[in-house]
Amino acid sequence: MTLTIARVYSDVDLELIEQKLSVGKGTSRFLSQCFSDLEEMRRYLEPKITDLHPPELLPNIDHLTDLLLIAIDRGAGVFVWGHDDIDGHTATALMVKTLHLLNARVGYHIPDKRKEGYTIPVEWISRLKEEGFTTIVTVDFGSSSSRILERCREHGISLLVTDHHEVLYRDGVQVNPKFPGSRYPERELAGVGVSMKVAQHLATNILGISIEEFYELNPDFLILGLLGSVADRMPLFGESRTIILLGLEEYRRSPLGWVKALHDEGPPDYSQIIYRIIPILASGRGDQAVEFYLCNDYDRARSYITAFKEQQRNWQNGYSRHLPSVLRSVKVYPNFALAVVPNLPLEFLGSFANRLKDEFKRPSMVVTRRNGEWVAELRGIGSVDLVKELSPLREELTDFGGHPLACGLSFPDQLFESVTSRIITLSDRFHGATNRPKEIELPISAIDDSLRKIFPLSRDFVFLSPKTSVERGKVSNRRVVWNTSPPADGIYDLYYVLDEDLNIYIREVKCPR
Repeated sequence: MTLTIARVYSDVDLELIEQKLSVGKGTSRFLSQCFSDLEEMRRYLEPKITDLHPPELLPNIDHLTDLLLIAIDRGAGVFVWGHDDIDGHTATALMVKTLHLLNARVGYHIPDKRKEGYTIPVEWISRLKEEGFTTIVTVDFGSSSSRILERCREHGISLLVTDHHEVLYRDGVQVNPKFPGSRYPERELAGVGVSMKVAQHLATNILGISIEEFYELNPDFLILGLLGSVADRMPLFGESRTIILLGLEEYRRSPLGWVKALHDEGPPDYSQIIYRIIPILASGRGDQAVEFYLCNDYDRARSYITAFKEQQRNWQNGYSRHLPSVLRSVKVYPNFALAVVPNLPLEFLGSFANRLKDEFKRPSMVVTRRNGEWVAELRGIGSVDLVKELSPLREELTDFGGHPLACGLSFPDQLFESVTSRIITLSDRFHGATNRPKEIELPISAIDDSLRKIFPLSRDFVFLSPKTSVERGKVSNRRVVWNTSPPADGIYDLYYVLDEDLNIYIREVKCPR
């Protein structure tokens, strides 16, 4: 998302912002340089549940919910097929809770990528048909492969896709903000966010309740939205920001057993969620991870967390054990880094691809061999769209999909040389410009408490000495700490640099005298 600086505001305009929004000078100037009207500023500063976009703007949502209700009315089973990460776990839990509210017969599964890959195996489709499930709903998954739709049709099963990854085919019923021709105002919605919209659309249409009543009855949906959105690195902007901040409020006051169990891990604030809670939850795997979010018993929830923390330690040990072999195998090209490691466990692929991207400052891919085929994860930088750039390979791939800056693929063993050579050739086009941050000027003397509401992370502000300057230093742990006294007149110039997700960077801090 690209921010555009609004017109230059006069002192009168800034006073109006301060009065209307009850903020101080620092906050009014910050908001005036990011947004063009008071309502946009209000939504950013203090989002409300009614700021969420109407779900009916999502493509195909009426068709999907109609088919779901028909299946439920007939007493047919509805099976939820998820994705094995926090976004997929929370989206699955939210969809399962919703279907239970509608008295549906529900089943769910989180596939093991080591055994089932990124698809719905035909064996599972046959089994579900035998067990009386006539409808499969995918969450955080499904918009990348038409093969799944074909398999379901062959078995007489209705496939309903809810997803937020890049759309690589247009057939079937897909609810995805990125679907071609979508009227939805924003593309950047997590998989759990799409599940929230489907749940809201189902409930409000059937029960005739307002959006406020819906989330008052189901406040845990906002908490699931918070965790899934943060874990999937949704920007603190637009609708994702609304979901995250409202979810954070519910997280702090929730009496649910599984939430209370998470509170034991530290204070219920945003920084704690990022640096403590998300790594623990990320170690949950498979159906067990979903069971945690469906659990209202505190003691049982604590036992899940204990298991997750043990899995976290095992993962960290495995990461350290395999890292040397990954680094030894890296080949660095002008616009690309590639590591081929034949026996690397799949759960490390994405993390190692991210590690290489950060280390070599270019898009990176890590490839390993599994069950007669090669599996890869790619991570990009800047404006490179990996899904778009690699789309010419689709016919050779057994699986492919993801986001512009993070995608996965697999291909047959015999095509290794062909596919990797073509990717290396295509990498010559991986030279998109890095997203340029937006500079916003704000006098440090004007910083006030209301400015802190803009950012959910805790911040401590003291002042630099007159001779101190910081040149393009990234804020450590997203905390800004200045540790000496202000000059006599209290005036400094602070230049904030905001990246695409509105993370703060310091460009320069100086005394103008």
